[in-house]
This record gives sequence, C-alpha cells and structure tokens, in this order.
Amino acid sequence: MISKQRKQILYACTFLLLVFVVFMSFFYFKRDLNRYFSYPQEQDNASPQETVHLLHSSSDLVSTVSRQLGDNFVAWYKKKTGIRVRFDQVFGEPLQQARNVAYNLPADLVSSVDVRHLDLIHVSKKDQSQLLPRDWQNKYPNESSPAKTTLVLMVRGGNPKKIREWKDLVRPGIEVVASDYRSFDGKRIIECAFVYGLHKYRTGLGSTEIARSFVKDLMDNTIVSNEDSRGAFDVFLNQGKGDVLIAYETHANRMLHTGDAKDFEIVTPSYSMEIEVFVAVVEGNVERKGTQNHRAAKAFWDFVYSPEGQRIVAENFFRPLDTRLLRDYRAFFSKTELFDRKDMYIDGLSMDAALFDRTDGIISKMLREEYEREAF
Repeated sequence: MISKQRKQILYACTFLLLVFVVFMSFFYFKRDLNRYFSYPQEQDNASPQETVHLLHSSSDLVSTVSRQLGDNFVAWYKKKTGIRVRFDQVFGEPLQQARNVAYNLPADLVSSVDVRHLDLIHVSKKDQSQLLPRDWQNKYPNESSPAKTTLVLMVRGGNPKKIREWKDLVRPGIEVVASDYRSFDGKRIIECAFVYGLHKYRTGLGSTEIARSFVKDLMDNTIVSNEDSRGAFDVFLNQGKGDVLIAYETHANRMLHTGDAKDFEIVTPSYSMEIEVFVAVVEGNVERKGTQNHRAAKAFWDFVYSPEGQRIVAENFFRPLDTRLLRDYRAFFSKTELFDRKDMYIDGLSMDAALFDRTDGIISKMLREEYEREAF
C-alpha cells in the first residue's frame, strides 16, 4: 500500500510533468507557426544572434571621430533593432583609399575630405559595375556633408612672434612648418594661401601674380615641408622646430585639448578654407551583401546626422552641421570666414586646373622649380 504522503508527492510530480509537456508543446507549436506563417517584413529581420559586418573606408583625418561614431553606432543599432554590428574601418591617404574601393575593397561606407575622391568610386574598375550613383550627394543633407574643418595656425605659448593672419607667415625671419606641399594635405595649404593672396593680401583684391608671389614667399619661409601632417606635428611639437605650424583645426584642437601639446596656442585666421567631410553608402557593395547590410549602412549615416552623432562630431573637434552645437563647443571653433574651394575660379579656370594642371598649373610649375633646385 502506498502511503497517503507518497501519493501526494506522486500527484505533484505528475502535475508538474504535465505542465512541462503543455508548455513545450506550445513553444514548438508557436515556433512552427512563425516559421510557416510569419509576415513578409519579418522574414528580412536578422535574429538577435546574427551579426552584420560593415566596413568603412576613409582618410586618416577622420580616423578618431570615425572610431567613436562606430562604437556608439553599434550600441545604438543593437538597442534599436536587436542586431549586432561588427564595425571595421580602414584609413589612409584619401585618394588611395578611394582607389582601393574603386578597384577591390568591399567597403560598405566611404567618406573623404574631397568630393572628387568619391566621384572616382562611381564605377568599379574591376568589373565596371556601378558602386555609387551619380547623384550620391543628394542622398543626405548638405550635399552629403555632415561635418567640416579648416586650416589654422599653431604657435608657441604666448605667441612670441605675434602671428595672427596668413600674411604674418611671410614676414622675414618667420619659420613655418607644414605638410609636404606635394601631398594632399600640403596642396590644401597651398590652395588656401593662394586664395588668401588673391582676395585678402595687400590691397584686399590681388592679382594672380600677387597670389603667386605670396605662395612663393610662404614656401621660402617654410623650413620643413617633407613630412605628412603627423610628421609635421612631430617636428613642431617634439623637435621644437619652427615658429608656426599650419594644421587642420581638428588635429590642432585634439593635440591641445588632450594633453599632447602643452605651451602651444591655436590662432584661427580671419579667412580660411572650408574642408568638408563627404559621406556615402557604397550601394553596389551593400546590395551584393544583402538587405541587412544595406539597412545598417544607411542607418550609420543617419546616426551621424542625428543629434547624438552630431555631438560626437563636435566633441572630436569637427565643426558639426548642426550649428547650434557650435555655441556649446565654442572653445574649439573660433569665428572665421570660410571659402569653398569649388566656388573659386582663377583666370576663368577651376582651382584644380589653374593651380595643379601637370603642364601649365601655376603651383605645379613652382613645385617643380622648388624641388629641382633642392635636388642640386
């Protein structure tokens, strides 16, 4: 005979087993229903276990801000969609990065500080398939430019040489440190100096010859111009050479405000070049990779344009598209008149044609003469 107590225990175990069977039956039944009768839009959704891989190709100038944007985007997208994103990035010289994407780099996202570089990516050089649409600049606000920077002057503490404007760089005895004038960064400096000489130097409305003379004087005062932008910083900050360094505003601010540069000051000239960061989704690549890559890639640039993304842009010393943030970060961004290089024409020619045509460009001729003289 089974005791009354044992019967109660047996009944309880039987009841628990029944509950477990009913629960598991319901679970598998629901799973099968979802498998065979789910809504169409749910079939495209990645499961929480799925990881979407995004690759961003860009220039060294934006490497720091891009990493922080990527880290924050991964958390933001996971919270919003439940999908994990692996966000990888590759950086380098801007033109070379564009060429890499055009030939074989399977990047989902591209950005550059020169609109011409993204235009190069329109068609794959590998199989002639379309990578970027012709109207890629219409995909996002402000012609697909969510941030910008400019050129500033970095001087030693107390500004002992009283350097305030571009014109001060050509005074006798001033020693200038700059990026190699043949490099991408160096050409930006030359362009800015030439336009300043054309429109602001001396009488305020110069001639081509006055601008050429101004650039020549700047080159003559430059004691180091055979380095990239990082090398130029090392020469000025660590080796102690020169009175003034011509630098990107974002780099100068980072050096000054992160403790890497002590006893230095930033001088923002009253007139300088607007250097925009242009962005795009590499449509041809993401379409081959599938819907989830396309959605995540588009969402990344949406995030960069969002209030959270724009604040990260400003915190990393780029001037954000959201001008309201300029007030919050006015310690980083002094007021200045910025010109857009695409609006500048010299003797009826675009800036590129007038200055850097291989045969007849004003600056191309000057650089050939300068470096031929150095060779002897």
